Amino acid sequence: MPGLAMFRGDDPGGSIERAIGNYEHALHQNEISKSHAGFCIGEILRSHDKNEEAIDWFNKAIEADQTRYEPYFARAMAFHAIQECHQSLDDLMAAESHGAEGYGLTYNRAKVRIDCGEYREALSDLDSASDYFSGGDSPIDLSFAYAEAYSGVKDFDMARNHASKVVGRLSEMENCDPQHGFCSSPRLIEAVDLLADVLCKMSREKEANDLYASYRGFRAPSPQVPECL
Repeated sequence: MPGLAMFRGDDPGGSIERAIGNYEHALHQNEISKSHAGFCIGEILRSHDKNEEAIDWFNKAIEADQTRYEPYFARAMAFHAIQECHQSLDDLMAAESHGAEGYGLTYNRAKVRIDCGEYREALSDLDSASDYFSGGDSPIDLSFAYAEAYSGVKDFDMARNHASKVVGRLSEMENCDPQHGFCSSPRLIEAVDLLADVLCKMSREKEANDLYASYRGFRAPSPQVPECL
């Protein structure tokens, strides 16, 4: 069965339309199933941020075969991208019931639950996700999500610990120099903004100000001025 990579059209002369046309031709020739074609076309569209169109194709994939978890998971990611968190969460639950498992499922479900305001449930998922890294350092994105979730349940000490860890690790990875602004990492500045917000909620205005002062010279992007200043 032709895989997704075969029809992406990533060569210089390729295009989304060409890739989709290849799948439609393969479907017409009975080389692939309706479910596989719908899933792969949806993934092509989702990879180009065409999430609404992708959802339509994932719907077709699920209608053709309701037993595969991949279209449910992919549709969940598309719903999350357009901020439809409850529909995304429903699809993640459906994906799990059809066999999806592992870090990707639990981590993404935690992120969706954070956006839905279900912070305690998100922490439970994050704990499950962290079990996959019991023998070493966990991913930075996991620590970032922990900071968001702990902030949501107003455990600001834990939120600060995780956000500080993210800022420190990203600063090292990006070789950032606060004195000269040698950094343009959106993820780092997002972490700085999160940490500053947590510090403000803890009434630690001076620490929030010092943090902002250290990174405000960065460009593309620059950190936001903390609300408590």
